[in-house]
This record gives sequence, C-alpha cells and structure tokens, in this order.
Amino acid sequence: MQNYYPAVAIVLLISMAIAMEIGRRLGLAERKRNPSAAGKGINSIEGAVFALFGLLLAFTFSGAASRFEHRRDLIVQEVNAIGTAYLRLDLLQSSDKAKLQPLFHDYVSTRLKAYQLIRQGDDVAITEFSHGQALQNQIWHLATDAAQKSGNPAVMSLVLTPINEMIDITTARLAAARAHPPLIIYGLLLAFAIASAMLVGYSATFSKESHWFHKLLFAICITGTIYTTLDLEYPRRGFIRAEAMDQHFVELLQSLNPQTKASP
Repeated sequence: MQNYYPAVAIVLLISMAIAMEIGRRLGLAERKRNPSAAGKGINSIEGAVFALFGLLLAFTFSGAASRFEHRRDLIVQEVNAIGTAYLRLDLLQSSDKAKLQPLFHDYVSTRLKAYQLIRQGDDVAITEFSHGQALQNQIWHLATDAAQKSGNPAVMSLVLTPINEMIDITTARLAAARAHPPLIIYGLLLAFAIASAMLVGYSATFSKESHWFHKLLFAICITGTIYTTLDLEYPRRGFIRAEAMDQHFVELLQSLNPQTKASP
C-alpha cells in the first residue's frame, strides 16, 4: 500500500459519487419502466448490504487500531530493553564498558532514524535498519567477550540477557510493521463502499426530495473512515505519526550522551 492511500481515498470518494449517480439513473429508469413496482422489496436488500458493510468496516478499523497500539507498545519495550542493557554495562570492566557505551549511543540513534526515514521510502529505511543490525552484532560480540573475561556466570547472565532481548525486540517490531491484512480485504471494503453508494443513489429516487447533502455526507464519512483505517495500518506515511512514542527514544538517546550525564 505504501503511501498511495491518500490517492486511494480520493479515487474512492469520486467513485462513490459516480456510483450514486449511476444508482440514481437506474432508479429513475425503473420508475419509468414499472412505476407501481419500482422500489418495492429493496429495503431488506439494503439492510443486509449495509449491515455487512458496517461489520466489515468496523472489524477492519478495529484491527488496524489494535495493530497500531501494539506497535506503540513495542517501542516502549525496546526502549526499556536498551536502557536495561546499557545499565548492566556497569558490571563489566571499565575498559570494556568504555568500548560499548559509544556503540549503544550510535545504536539508539540508528534505530530512531530507521523508523523516522520510513516516510522517505522503504529503501532508505532498510539501509539504516541494516546499519543497526551491524551495530547489534558488534555490541553482542564485544559484550560476550567482556562477560567471559569476568569469569562470573552471574555477570554473563545479567549482561547478555538484556542485550539479547534488545536484539530480539527489533525482529518483533519489524514483524509488527509488516503485519497487515491481505489486500483482498481492502478490495472487498472498497467494493462494498461503492455498492452501498449505488444503493443509496438508487433508493433516493423513490423519495420526494433529492437529499444531496445526506448523500454527500455519507460518501465523505465512509471515505474518511477508510482513509483513517489505512492511515492506522500504515503509520508514519500520512497524518498519523508516532513522534510522541519516538520521544522515548529521544529521551533515551539524551540519557546515553556522556555530556548529558556529566551535567549537574
């Protein structure tokens, strides 16, 4: 879906307007062909279609919101894991600690930048993500050697366990970022929206008034809901961002800055 869903929303709004006009003309043609029977029996069909469309829209929106919250929770978990791993470096020798601390600072900076660059394109973000993986390997090997050098099994467990968690959470965040419903679900959602618009246009012909405002409001509400669902499903590309949650990374980065720690 990338960042094409704003265009999808615009196309959907136009398509719904066209579908309403098609439905209106079909209704007018039906009234001319058979005035006495026109419009009879459509209420049950409309009710079934609108009910099914409402359920599909509700479940899709709810799933997108749930996945969005899960991604936000993973950010907090990663920040906690990195912070714990950084504090456990105090158990190592001073020389080993001095080698690892700058790497942690670079790693946090890289992780923050990797997700902030998603808006510029996946290729740019993946390049920064690969840089973070290289820093992971470097941190792990240095920490393993330093922990073994201590000769204390407790130190090895206390130091390496949070670093392992810090590394594992990156895979969890990547999997969460890639977790999306099949595109056929969104295709079905768009098809139901257009079909519902056609039914609205068709049934409006059997009313004494045109109700153009209600039809316009219906199209805008449906399009806005679908757009918001896509925005939740693919954050950092549209209006919904995660800067508030990224602030945890910014604060962690500041706490790892030696100049910040040295200040009174």
